[in-house]
Amino acid sequence: HLKLALDKATRGYKFAVTGLSPQHVVHIVASGGVMLGMTMRDLPDGLSHWGAQAAPGLLFRHQGPDGTVSMQLRPDTPLPVLDADGKPKLHKNGSPEVRKYLLAKGSHVVLDVVTAPTKETTVCWVVEGTKQRLAAASYAKPGIAVYGIDGCSNWSSGRVPIPDLDVVRSMHVVVFFDADLDTNKDVRNA
Repeated sequence: HLKLALDKATRGYKFAVTGLSPQHVVHIVASGGVMLGMTMRDLPDGLSHWGAQAAPGLLFRHQGPDGTVSMQLRPDTPLPVLDADGKPKLHKNGSPEVRKYLLAKGSHVVLDVVTAPTKETTVCWVVEGTKQRLAAASYAKPGIAVYGIDGCSNWSSGRVPIPDLDVVRSMHVVVFFDADLDTNKDVRNA
């Protein structure tokens, strides 16, 4: 029954969300937290500027503590980062730079409320990564609030904490960065 529910909820889409139980994937899809963008018509207006190459992909709905909603798209095929001449930018090792996640035009950084706090909540997790925050929420014990940030430096704007972080001021905060903490200088410096 679970496999049938998962296939129906995702329209047979191959869900590459590692670390999530099938039950949690069905719950996330059913709650509208993750949607499918199979064609350009499926994408919200703010994401259509990325063009037809952005679909198909997974749409992630992020909601800030103030209720602000922003959409993020993970295209099945990452888009190349182009230089001013329209040519693909390359990393130092010669591999092309790509955008694995795309934000809607005009969106701003939000602290995504994955699992909202209750009056009794004293601990919260702030998790870097779109899929990672969903996986963390599926393992968090009841009473732990889970928030997500899109990248290691998105807790701030110009090294000043984003206003959304005010909601965690009175809590014990545990931060989970991507697994590349040891090898990525940007993550260590965040």
